[in-house]
Parts: sequence; structure tokens; C-alpha cells
Amino acid sequence: MSPLRFMLAGGGTSGHINPALAIAEQIRRDCPDADIRFCGTARGLESDLVPRAGFSFTAIRARGLPNRLSKELFPALADYAAGYRQCRRLLKEFRPNAVIGTGGYVCSPVVAAASGLGIPVLLHEQNAFPGRSNRLMARRSQAVCISFPGTEKHFRTRAAITLTGNPVREAFFRQDRQTARASLEIDSQQPVILAMGGSLGARTINQAILGLDAAAIRLPDGQIPRIILAAGRQ
Repeated sequence: MSPLRFMLAGGGTSGHINPALAIAEQIRRDCPDADIRFCGTARGLESDLVPRAGFSFTAIRARGLPNRLSKELFPALADYAAGYRQCRRLLKEFRPNAVIGTGGYVCSPVVAAASGLGIPVLLHEQNAFPGRSNRLMARRSQAVCISFPGTEKHFRTRAAITLTGNPVREAFFRQDRQTARASLEIDSQQPVILAMGGSLGARTINQAILGLDAAAIRLPDGQIPRIILAAGRQ
């Protein structure tokens, strides 16, 4: 019996990429011989995170569609068409047993191409309210996994919808609090405030945190907290 083959797509932000990596890593544990590949955009975080996790990555053309009619619509449609053709060629060559999408605009051409070729599609939605790509592509999927009760009401699809929760990478559970504090040179008893605006960052949050004076922030017990800003790309 030949090894199982899976194509995963999801990107733009680590909120889409890390669940895809968690799924891929679980498949690898369950089926060590499985051939697992990813596709995404060259400019997305997936082009860095996926190869770093040890998986094959292929860049395709894709761009998010604007929310309203604008001059960005036609370039976005051109990229979608080009990405769709790329995905058809890629899927015909790889012949995966299934395509797994975790959201983001890069999923659309992959799922559409897989559907056209008769390849089973499974989608995973991480948010309580699904993103536009997953809402649209759910109609072309055989199964949809959701992270929160009630999300199913936002999908118009005949696909089976299952509440699974959000996949978490195994490495997350291997973190040790004291080791992490030592690596950041933080005293074991000092309070820590972590501020973040997602993997891409949020400029307003970043500016607000950078404007804070940590010494002026005193907790009820008189301690001064260490403030850590996960700035992201912004």
C-alpha cells in the first residue's frame, strides 16, 4: 500500500498556519510514512514557518479580494486565476488523498482546484465567526471542523460539520515556565505583562505599549511588572 498523501493550505497569519502545522504533525505521528506538503504565498508567514517545521512548501499566487469594488479587484482576480491553474497542476502531479485547508485567502484556489479534480477537502475554522474564504469554500468541502459551538450556523454547506476545538502544536506543551523566564532574564517572582496584536502585530497596540512607563505601573503589592511586547510584523 502506497503512503498517504496530504496537501495542506492555510496562511497569511500564524493563526491559520500553526493549526495547519499541528494537524500535519499529528498526521506525521499517526502515519510516519505519509507524504505531507504545504502550499501558500511567498510573502506570507507560511513561507518561513512551514519549512522551519520540516515540511515541503510550494509558493503559489494568491491575494485577498477587496471588500468592495476597487482598482484592487482585477489584480486580485488575476492572481486567483493564476493560483488556481498552479494548484491544478500541483494537485495533478502530487495526487493527494485529501486537501486540508485552515483558512486565509490562499486556501481558495487550492480548495477550488481540489474540488474540480474530485479530491476530498476538509476545512478547519479557528474562529467563532468563520473567515470569508472558509465560508465560501465550505460549499466545495466534504467536512468542516470548527473550534466553537455555534459556528456551524454561519456555514451554508452540505458538508459534515464537527466540533473539534483548535489544534495546538505539541511543542506548546513542552514549554517550561522557569526555563522561559531564565531565557528572558526575568526574575522568577516578577509579574509579567504580555501585550500582543497577533502574528502580524497591531500598530496602535504597539505604539500604546511603547509609550508606557513600566516604572509608573505598580501592582497592589508594590511590584513593578516586566512588560513584554510581541510586536509582530507591524
